Amino acid sequence: MKTEKGITTKVVQWAPKLIRVTLYPLPNFFQACGLEWAINQTLKNSLRQGELSFMNGRSVSVQVVDIGLNFSLTEKNQQLKVSLSDQQGDVTIKGDLMVFLTLIGGKVDPDTLFFSRRLSLNGDTELGLHVKNFLDTLEIEAILPRPIVQLLEKLPATP
Repeated sequence: MKTEKGITTKVVQWAPKLIRVTLYPLPNFFQACGLEWAINQTLKNSLRQGELSFMNGRSVSVQVVDIGLNFSLTEKNQQLKVSLSDQQGDVTIKGDLMVFLTLIGGKVDPDTLFFSRRLSLNGDTELGLHVKNFLDTLEIEAILPRPIVQLLEKLPATP
């Protein structure tokens, strides 16, 4: 029988491969719609309160390298719009899936990820700082379902 730590290690190792295989056959339209719905549901209170208005008319590109997911986010009328593309946004944030998950889970400070070159930022650094500061204020326990929070808590601090 595996320990909880052993199971978490396996999840960390296999999650990118499983997600890549799951996303690959889905048409971009369905990927974009699903991602847009999930992000808007997760951040609905922040959107209503105008906390993402700094993104209005600007584009934040996210590249999740190991699963081959590239998308851009823009804010319009208190909604985030997702576009799947390889085009660079006003700012581009790039890293592997587990790096993003440890960032979202608050396991490691974003500056540590940038300085260790596990997360990169290119383009409008002021916009990137706004995104970083917004992410720093998020309380994942308040916006994510409990099972996801529990999984994020079990992830190692260094991907």
